[in-house]
Amino acid sequence: MSRSPYRSILVLLVVGMTTVNETVQAAEPPEWAVAECEGLSAFAEVVHHWLDRQKPDGSFGFGLDDDCEFYKTWPIFVLAADDQRVLDSLRKAMDWVWYDDRLQDGFVAAPRDVPHASEVTSYTAPLMSIIDYGNPIFIERLMTTSKNIEKWTSINQAGHRHFRCNWLSSQECPEYAYFASDVAIISRATIPMMHLLWYNRDSDLARFYTEWGRA
Repeated sequence: MSRSPYRSILVLLVVGMTTVNETVQAAEPPEWAVAECEGLSAFAEVVHHWLDRQKPDGSFGFGLDDDCEFYKTWPIFVLAADDQRVLDSLRKAMDWVWYDDRLQDGFVAAPRDVPHASEVTSYTAPLMSIIDYGNPIFIERLMTTSKNIEKWTSINQAGHRHFRCNWLSSQECPEYAYFASDVAIISRATIPMMHLLWYNRDSDLARFYTEWGRA
């Protein structure tokens, strides 16, 4: 492997496996560590290929939904190798998504099925809350998205909190026919709320998850 942040991962693994009296030179990295670093380095080459082709506005040209799916695995390069190019690229991409006219109040404005409606907010700011920890921009975005819980859920006559609909938007919650039900996949829409709760232990979100989980 050439010298790169991904080479450094292997060195750190070796150092971590040596005792105080051993030297790095004497340590033999295990095969799994070598394979892991080689695989990550190869994947990084693909990612960097696309970094060179990112548009000035932060998009990659696949459209709002597919752009978000395209880079949802990229945080591993920041976590494992402190790849600043990836981090800078994702910051630009997140701004492009957030300021798209199709989003209002932290979520898509037009009702859609949960898997597609939630992609643009569940595959973006939550990732940044980990790799760009404490950045107030992304925490504020998580907070904005989380406010939608108030309109999406309610407590029924049995005293149980459920989602009122399974087609979601920030502007309405269709409660007719088969849309008016709580389904398992709807948890994808709550990923921003999960990350915000993890970050600041918000008492309102804790209460929501407790009530929803018990229901």
